[in-house]
Amino acid sequence: MFEDQITLRLTVKEKKLIEELVILPDDYLEKLAKSEKSGSRFLFILNYDEMDEILGYLSSEANALADSKKGDDYDKICDKFQDAIQ
Repeated sequence: MFEDQITLRLTVKEKKLIEELVILPDDYLEKLAKSEKSGSRFLFILNYDEMDEILGYLSSEANALADSKKGDDYDKICDKFQDAIQ
């Protein structure tokens, strides 16, 4: 279990796509809603375990929408999360 905080810089579009995840638990949606804005980005601060869990939800959504533009957008967000936790 990792306790270090990881800050992910999300665009408005990325934040909106994550908010649209119906399967995302409310506590993560609340954290996302409270994310601070820094310039044109939102600072989404999570620990490793939280990021890993959200990545699972994002991957599931990307796979469900695999043949669409939205699926590609979710894939890009997944890449951003994977880069952050490696």
